[in-house]
Amino acid sequence: MSKPLTNNEIQVLQENLDLFGSPLNDADTQTSKTKRQTNSKARKPNRAKQTTSHVEPATTDMLVEIEKATPIPDAKADYSLIKYLAIRATSGSAAKERLENQGAQVINYALEKRDPALRNISDALLNLGLEYRLDNQTIHWVLIEDNLTTEEHRACSHTEIAFYADWFTEEKNRIRQLRGTAYLDACSLIAQKLL
Repeated sequence: MSKPLTNNEIQVLQENLDLFGSPLNDADTQTSKTKRQTNSKARKPNRAKQTTSHVEPATTDMLVEIEKATPIPDAKADYSLIKYLAIRATSGSAAKERLENQGAQVINYALEKRDPALRNISDALLNLGLEYRLDNQTIHWVLIEDNLTTEEHRACSHTEIAFYADWFTEEKNRIRQLRGTAYLDACSLIAQKLL
């Protein structure tokens, strides 16, 4: 919000307008006045009450179905070359640099800040015993594209977790309808599969 102009400020503005004139010519001034008038007469949009869809609470049967349906990340060979990696490095940019030096194309990094499902899975991994900080290096989530398999990435000393992006998208779609603690429990089940 702005404060109202004082009389002194109004006089200075009027003097400047008198001295320098309006930057618009008369035709432009007329069209801008008409635009202002039509905008002020515009009707307010009709905002009907929006209803939200009813979401059934998750049951233990739903969680059991999710647990059974969760495939092992390396079970399919037809996944794309895009993978999520949990890398140990001093910073996100250091993790990115390390992977680029190995020939991987880094698509994005610091993903746990942008993706709520990945953040919840990361928290579940930490709760399950994954150490966040070892030797002054922390976990950084990176999305990469390269020709190595997730098994080859897991064999590297700096990689803690590796899984295919397609698999993760399937898992996110599978648990999308869950809310609250049921969603967190489903993320924990996915995290258990990754360890």
